[in-house]
Amino acid sequence: MFSASDPTKSPFQGYYKDPEHLDGYRIIKANVGLGELLVTGRDAPDGEEFVLTGVITSQFSAIIDFSPKGGPKNLPTRFKLVQGRPIIDFPDGNGWARISEKPAIPSIKVEAVSYTHLTLPTKA
Repeated sequence: MFSASDPTKSPFQGYYKDPEHLDGYRIIKANVGLGELLVTGRDAPDGEEFVLTGVITSQFSAIIDFSPKGGPKNLPTRFKLVQGRPIIDFPDGNGWARISEKPAIPSIKVEAVSYTHLTLPTKA
């Protein structure tokens, strides 16, 4: 289910920015042994912190329960690289860009990254 080079590490784990909430953050912690995700975050610096749970279904796929935020209970997600940048891709076209592999708020200010401005290669 996880990287052959490091089976204790999930590609989902890390600190992310959501282009829908540029002033907020997303932190994903992965429990590799149980195949579970814990997502915490804020939509704005002074916003209420939310907590979401998820299940890792394969090395690069997971299902996250967004119902605590008023969203779908079983939203499929996919981890992928877009122009070399780690992204968690959602079916609605949104994507969270991973800023750090460490699942914690960085001690430095992070510039916003917009997933929507990345150019995806087209198939010939």
